[in-house]
Amino acid sequence: METRDIALTSIFTALVAATTLMVQVYIPETKGYFNFGELMVYLTALTLGPKIGAVAGGLGSALADIISGYHIYAPATLVIKGLEGLIVGKASRTLTAKTKHFKVVLALASILVFVSISTVGSLFYTGTLEWTLGSPIFEYFLSVKLESYIWIAIGVIAMIAVLYLGLRRSEIALNVFAMLCGGIEMVLGYFAYEAMIFGVAAAAVEMPFNLGQVTVGVIGATLLYEPLNRVLRGLRHEGVGR
Repeated sequence: METRDIALTSIFTALVAATTLMVQVYIPETKGYFNFGELMVYLTALTLGPKIGAVAGGLGSALADIISGYHIYAPATLVIKGLEGLIVGKASRTLTAKTKHFKVVLALASILVFVSISTVGSLFYTGTLEWTLGSPIFEYFLSVKLESYIWIAIGVIAMIAVLYLGLRRSEIALNVFAMLCGGIEMVLGYFAYEAMIFGVAAAAVEMPFNLGQVTVGVIGATLLYEPLNRVLRGLRHEGVGR
């Protein structure tokens, strides 16, 4: 690994950890938490590839577990999030080279995004939610009341956004599909780990939260991918980036 790759890996490992720590929602049944870490794991894998995506995704997420006191999850997170970054990075590059059926992939990805947001949000994220913002040093608590119609509206907006961006560039649709592939691995990986420790019933409670993380990550990474990629391309032209 070249010096610039080591530098980028270090930077994005820190960004993954920071994003994971930024917003946390505690889940008592599994002693885990909902977070926004997927967003940065996906961005890292999409822009820097499977190797850096795997290292930054695994290490950054595991560090966040340790820093925030969720030590029991750190070993599993290292493997699960590392594989997630690897899958997203590898799939995005493989799919980008095969754009023949991208409209089918775009339609499928858009529908999956809508169904994920509207269904998971309506069933598991309605009512009053308590959010923890910040880090262990500076924490803020926020209560938010959400209704089902809000999630359906968000799902429609997200679906339209994915369709619009995907039609402009086929790469967008393929990236969304790659992120969903990585997200499935993450959800199933944590379910298996938590089932071994807490039992199947408790592990099932966290699955909707992990699906929510995937949904937030896919939407955020889709919107931020191009701006970040432009910045990294500029750095590469200057001899700083990969």
